[in-house]
Order: sequence, then C-alpha cells, then structure tokens
Amino acid sequence: YDLQLNERFSAIKKQVHLALCDSIDTPTVMENIRQLITTTNIYMNRTNATVNRLLLRNIAAYITRLIDIFGLNSSVPSTDDIGFTRSTEQQASAVNVEDIAMPYV
Repeated sequence: YDLQLNERFSAIKKQVHLALCDSIDTPTVMENIRQLITTTNIYMNRTNATVNRLLLRNIAAYITRLIDIFGLNSSVPSTDDIGFTRSTEQQASAVNVEDIAMPYV
C-alpha cells in the first residue's frame, strides 16, 4: 500500500505542476488536492496497518505548501508547519479558515 500511495502522490504532483503551468488552473489543483486527501485517508484507515509516517509527512507538507501558494494560510509559512496555522488575532476571531476553504478542497 505504501508504494501505491507514493505512486499516486507522484502522479498528483505532476498533475498539479501541469495545472499550475496552465494559467494557474486552480480548480484542477484543488480537485487533485481533494483526491490526494481521499487517497491518503483510505490508506490511513486500513485495518491493522502500519503507516509510513515519512510519506504521510511529505504529503501533508506538500498540501500545506499548496495552501500557502493559494493564500489560504495567512501566517508566515514555516518549513515545519503542517496544515492551517493561526495567528493570535485569527484565534480570537470567529472566522474559521477551514470552513471557508472546505468547498474548494
């Protein structure tokens, strides 16, 4: 299963690269992110399976980098951050970044 997920991850990275080179085709990129998340969730939910944590970390970092590229992450990106980061002001506000991004992911 690790090999299948890694191959799917590589294929999606190529598709995302092509979409970004095609006048920044955002819908295609978001669809590929959605597919990668779905595939990764299926991989993680296998019963009695040991997961490849490095592969999962690479996928999470890649998705986070794409989120940064599209400006969905308002804080200064760090190489160690995964997912949506929040500043103190964002934590205090009622706006939920995940709710805003969900229709596109």
